[in-house]
Amino acid sequence: MYKLRCLLTLLGLLFICKWINAQESDQQTQQKKIQELKELYLENKQADPFLALEFAAQALQLAETLKDSIEIATIYNYLGDSYFERKSYSIALDNYYKSYKIFQKFGDEINVAYSYLDIGSIYFEQNLSTIANNYYEKAKLIFERNNDKLGLSFTYDKIGFALLKQGDENGALQHFIESDYFRKGLKDTLLSAISSKNISEVYLLREEYE
Repeated sequence: MYKLRCLLTLLGLLFICKWINAQESDQQTQQKKIQELKELYLENKQADPFLALEFAAQALQLAETLKDSIEIATIYNYLGDSYFERKSYSIALDNYYKSYKIFQKFGDEINVAYSYLDIGSIYFEQNLSTIANNYYEKAKLIFERNNDKLGLSFTYDKIGFALLKQGDENGALQHFIESDYFRKGLKDTLLSAISSKNISEVYLLREEYE
């Protein structure tokens, strides 16, 4: 009887181990699938935004099944980007806000800052540049605290455009110059070229063809 109990216990443990291994294998497969769908989203984001949106939606469904909060937040941000490109600003804002709340919950400061930039961009497109600028300033504080030069370069750009829309050409120019300073420090020639273009456009507006 004792041997039978031991055998049954051993068989039970073997079954549990196989079940756990199967669960872990299935989870790894789903995580791999999420990464593949995210890559497909990024590949199709510009060329076929509708297809990209479908890939993001599938990735979100899998991430929710796994209860992977950070992946969920990232994919909400992707969805926000897709709807932003389609000018569906209310839906984009909803997705950006969901992403922001998750990043905030987990104390991911850098992604919180980028969420502020995304939310601010919605208000900027709706001609609410003052509200947009408030979000940009929040992002700026976080990037400064973390010495994130790339984040600061994007933030100074966005503040520059908000000020330009408000008619403050001098303020816009100063922020574009600050953005260029950070980008040159990062040795990012593509972003530096964008900053140079922004600076040139302000000079053209001021009819300073230097």
